[in-house]
Amino acid sequence: MRRGPLELDGVRRAGPFVAVALWMFFAFESLWPGVEKIRSGGWYLYHSWAYSSLAYSDILALYSGRHLALHGAPYVHQRIEYPVVTGVFMWTMAWFPGVGGYFIASAVALFGCTVLIVWVLERSSLRLAWLFAVSPLLLVYSLLNWDLLAISFMLLAWHLWRRQRWELAGVVFAFGVFSKWFPIVVLVYCLVATWSRERKGTARRAATRMGVAALVTGFVINVPFMVANLRGWADFFTFNAQRASNSGVFYEIALLGKVAVPAVSYVDLIEGGVVCAIGVVLANQVRVGAMTPELAASIGFAAFLIINKDFSPQYMLWLLVLALISNWPAWTLAILAVVGVVDYANAIISLGMGDVSLKAYRWYRSTVDPIEGLLRDACISLTAVVALVCARRTTEGSTGRDGDSSSLKAQVVFSAEEIVGRSPDDLIRN
Repeated sequence: MRRGPLELDGVRRAGPFVAVALWMFFAFESLWPGVEKIRSGGWYLYHSWAYSSLAYSDILALYSGRHLALHGAPYVHQRIEYPVVTGVFMWTMAWFPGVGGYFIASAVALFGCTVLIVWVLERSSLRLAWLFAVSPLLLVYSLLNWDLLAISFMLLAWHLWRRQRWELAGVVFAFGVFSKWFPIVVLVYCLVATWSRERKGTARRAATRMGVAALVTGFVINVPFMVANLRGWADFFTFNAQRASNSGVFYEIALLGKVAVPAVSYVDLIEGGVVCAIGVVLANQVRVGAMTPELAASIGFAAFLIINKDFSPQYMLWLLVLALISNWPAWTLAILAVVGVVDYANAIISLGMGDVSLKAYRWYRSTVDPIEGLLRDACISLTAVVALVCARRTTEGSTGRDGDSSSLKAQVVFSAEEIVGRSPDDLIRN
């Protein structure tokens, strides 16, 4: 029997949800033996099952590493190196019985976040939902850390921003920022884009409302923990500031050149200065209407990954999502997926070698790691440059057809005149 158009459309729209469910089911299956290892008191880390099986997860490792079973209040009685929302999420999941209950509850909640991500992408474009859903990065990173929680907040806030829901977008952005910090990139560029609209008075009031909502929500989320234990609350910032270099193009070149890696403070200053300079340039491009906030966020984040002193493999999942909403070419997304999977394998193999006294470990860390890192940086750079070139051609084509630059501004945000008389769904799907 031949399927009707409506039925086929329903299958196409359900497909991404089924695909992410399968990825996460296989991720859960691969990690579940680790639960049994922890239950039996066996080694989960270091020369153990997790690394040898290429099935590591921070969610499991930190259950015992941060004594979550004791239910100590996060930041007050227990050190947590993540922002507040993630810390509370970890603490909440730990109330389910045992490490098994904790892991199942965490996996189910993160699956719910993934469903929300697919829904938001589908509201923008079914193609984007499919491109996200078929990515193998979900297999290796969906349950590695709590990134999907923050990504879901970021995309929901972006969706609300596109619907002109300024205050609510600001609130959700704040939850995203204080889940994993990276959503601040999208928040800043969305604020710049909103502030610089042609109708200055209305636009600036909208940007102010969103920014104030984000700030107030951030204070409400954080102040109770700051008052209860300021040092514990600040551990996220001090932990990351004190990290020694283990990645970034400067570090990788230094290792291959047998040059001593500079002290942490100098690395932070150099890398931070370069990243901030790139961010300012991109913000100005958004301000003048030469670049969409989504594209600026994806390019800025790509630069951050290449330069930053610390790189965790699951950051590739963030770049994939930002590339999706920025409409990077599909083949660049495929490259990011391959690089992300290879980087995961390299990181787990490197960690599994473990013992720093081993000559093989020292050779791997000083030779294979930086070479793989430079190849990863090269692929990220290539895909980001291609995305920029494609976006520039698109905007130049639009400008050429219209005879002026007004259409270029319209690609950054919808003008007030375009919004009048149109439903939110019409705006989102265009």
